[in-house]
Amino acid sequence: MMSRISLIAFTTCMTIALAGGCASSPKVFNDPNGNVHLGVYADSYNFSMQMTRVKVEFDGKPAVNKAFGTGSSGHKDSMYQIYLAPGTHTIRATANKGGAEAQQTFEIKDRVFIAVQFQPATAPGGGGIKIKVSPQPIYVQPGQSI
Repeated sequence: MMSRISLIAFTTCMTIALAGGCASSPKVFNDPNGNVHLGVYADSYNFSMQMTRVKVEFDGKPAVNKAFGTGSSGHKDSMYQIYLAPGTHTIRATANKGGAEAQQTFEIKDRVFIAVQFQPATAPGGGGIKIKVSPQPIYVQPGQSI
């Protein structure tokens, strides 16, 4: 029989695992004072996408390591708020499908909005991973390419 503490730890870890990772995943930063608003999107055309892991790092430090699978909408997203000091930074995003990789340097003065999107090879115009940086919020609809 499980002790109450073991049951709480198991339940907590399962909840975290279902939300994107447990002890094996890098910490996902969700800073309420964050000046970087990051959206990570994965589309699956025709619901054929297998599990895809998208990783995002800032200045070589891991920020997001999330597995996306197919679902009824075919479009999955996760939103994060991260604090980075004002100045020049580099974002790098990779996906385990097709060796997809993208990198971009950007400047933070006040705050910035970033979208990272993975689309499989079956997507219109081809697949891959893309990064978009903007001083304004970025909204990505299912099937829309950034």
